This record gives sequence, C-alpha cells and structure tokens, in this order.
Amino acid sequence: MRTNMLCTLLVAVVVVCGCKRSEPQPSSSQKLDVRREFEAELRRRQFEFTRAPDGRYEVRSAALSVSDFTLTVSIENLTREVERDHDLGAIARFVDRFEQLPEAETWDAARPRLRLSLEPNDYDASTMSGALYRPTSETTMQVLTRITKTGDVHWVTNEELKSWGVTREQAETIAKDNLDALLVGTEPEVQQIGMRKIGMLPIVESASKASVILAPNFRRFIEPNFGWPVLAVTPCRDFVYVFGKDDFDLVGKSGKVVLEEFNRSDHPITTEVWKISDAGVESIGALGDRNPYKR
Repeated sequence: MRTNMLCTLLVAVVVVCGCKRSEPQPSSSQKLDVRREFEAELRRRQFEFTRAPDGRYEVRSAALSVSDFTLTVSIENLTREVERDHDLGAIARFVDRFEQLPEAETWDAARPRLRLSLEPNDYDASTMSGALYRPTSETTMQVLTRITKTGDVHWVTNEELKSWGVTREQAETIAKDNLDALLVGTEPEVQQIGMRKIGMLPIVESASKASVILAPNFRRFIEPNFGWPVLAVTPCRDFVYVFGKDDFDLVGKSGKVVLEEFNRSDHPITTEVWKISDAGVESIGALGDRNPYKR
C-alpha cells in the first residue's frame, strides 16, 4: 500500500544530533542553489523522486523498509535554514531522515508518540488538505502528529488511522494523554522579575515544548507557581514564556525576545499572546500589533 507522509519535512528539521558533516561552506555573498543540491543528494542516495508543480517532492526508495513507501516533502524551510546558516551539511542531514521515518508505522510504535501540535496555519492548500487539524486562532491550528524516533514531527493522515484501526477522536485523546505525560515529574523554571515572574518549561522533547500548553493537565502543572488562568507566548516550537494572568506589561517587555525567536526559528508558530484557562487556549492579541491585547 502506498503511504504518503506529511511530516516535519514540510517544515524542516527541528533537532540535529551529533556532529555536522564536514562540507565546504560558501561565503555569505555566494548564491546557494538549495534545490539543485537537494536533488543531487537524493540521486547520490539512490532515491527516486518527482517534483510537483507546487515545488514539493514525492520521494521513493526501494531500500526503505516499507514496500512502495513514498514521502511528500517540502524544502521551503530547509532552504531558509541553509541560506541563513550557509550550512550545506543541513541538506544531507535532512535526507538522513528519509531512511528512518518508516520505523514508527505500526500502532504500537506510533501510539506513545502521538501529540497534538500547535502549528501555524499558513501552509499551502495542498499541505493543509492532508492534515488532521482544528483551528486554535486566526493564525494557528492544533494538528494531530507523532514524534518520530529522530525527533521530527510527522503529520498523521487518515490513511494511517485506518491502517491502525483507530478513529481520529481516539487518536486525539491519546495524543492529549501523551502531552500530559511530558509534564510528569517536572515543574516550571521560574525567573523572578521584581515582584513578578516569568515561567519557562523544561520539556526535554523540544519539538513539543510549545504544544504542552494544550495539555489537559497544564493547569495542575502551572498553577502552583503562577496561579490560574495564565498568559503565555509560543513564538516557535521549542520556546514558551508563561506569565501571571494580569502581567500584560511584562508580556510586552518580553516582546523583543519573542519576536527575535519567531523570526530566526526554522519552526515559527505565532507572535500571539495566549490566555490559558479552563475554557481552553484563547488568543488575546499579538506582540508587534499597535493595540496588542484584548482583556
């Protein structure tokens, strides 16, 4: 059976482990042709591929452990990363993922890795059509995902749910339970700012750090230090600040850091400010706006 995977390959690589490959690096003035280098790396690894009109790739390899396995790949964020860092080795590390992604295809392997991931909703229509998502705000959504063994974020599809014999509702319930599990045995890191506090989340799984604000037990985790409700910002996947419910001026003072994280990240989410309460996660404005908050 042919399987299409919409994964973090759509938004590039989150965490790179181990040493970088020793590659000749271009000067900052040199024009980088990332698409050409990416295709050359695919050919070198003996991957078959076709390029769609929207610029994405269908990548196949007989060497993969799943018969007739096909990856749907966008290199948009890979291009951004390479052009920003002038690191051609990122292309080879990106392709490394292709040989490992099929390992978590079974339900037993996928179940503990299911997550609800907070993601921006500005992907192209062809990408969004394959996602199992629910709106969170005007610019973000909650996507049913799983974390691969390499730490990447894979977007789960209906085809996968059918192969596992589970419904979307069942999978989302498990994904929420798994977010709760990330909070077990941890507590917020608290930075005192005068009489007020900023909270940071010591979540080891960096790809899910921002998404834990969606965890059903987030109140139990955060309330002892910050009260309830709370405010939060999630500029990218691996960055979260939490504030007391009335600390709007402290949120504003954090704006420079938040905007820098949003603009430089390979996985930006939003500059919105969240109010997290028993009613759920609600956007109350965005840093950088003239009139940023509704109270």
